[in-house]
Amino acid sequence: MEEKKYMLSTDKEDELIVIDNKGKEHLLHRIIALKDIVDDDSHVLVKNGEKGGYVQSEFNLRQDGTCWVYGNAKVYHRAKVLDNAKVSDNADLSDHVRVYDNAKVSGNAKIFYYGAVDADAEVYGNAEIFGVAWIRGNAKVYDNAKVFGQTWICDNAKVYGDAVVGEEIRSDRPNEVTISGNAEICGTAQVKNTEINVGLYTEGIITGEDEAE
Repeated sequence: MEEKKYMLSTDKEDELIVIDNKGKEHLLHRIIALKDIVDDDSHVLVKNGEKGGYVQSEFNLRQDGTCWVYGNAKVYHRAKVLDNAKVSDNADLSDHVRVYDNAKVSGNAKIFYYGAVDADAEVYGNAEIFGVAWIRGNAKVYDNAKVFGQTWICDNAKVYGDAVVGEEIRSDRPNEVTISGNAEICGTAQVKNTEINVGLYTEGIITGEDEAE
């Protein structure tokens, strides 16, 4: 059995009670490294004995790989961080979220429900990801952007500013959104039920066959 890389702190001062988006309380514990965590280039990412962020249980952070929760970041309920992913600052992951591969979530970003971030994607700033949204490739979601519903942000796409991508999942009509290629969604743009793979969209509601400005 592989040696554990971290443990949950048993100190009361390292406990934290959080309330999720459904109003339910969760008791979290800071993690403590049990050994140096080293990447493939022999760089020490976390030192033995160093404290990290908060998790509810070992389910939330894999013991293998170099994945880690830093600072005051929180991962709880059924959310999971694995592979070489990094969650830091004040990021908040809950529900059934997955962050894996080399993905990074930082700042005050919040991801919940069934959101996922993988590959080399990044979510940061005050961004919020929820619904069944998937951020992958080299995509970036940041600032005050919101991504939700059945949405895919991939390739080198960027969503930022106060942009809103996606809409509530409904059974009576299609509402999937895909932002890919080198597309950029920013400003106050709102994107619903369409595919975009090129162009800069800065304002208005973009649906179906709308053209980039």
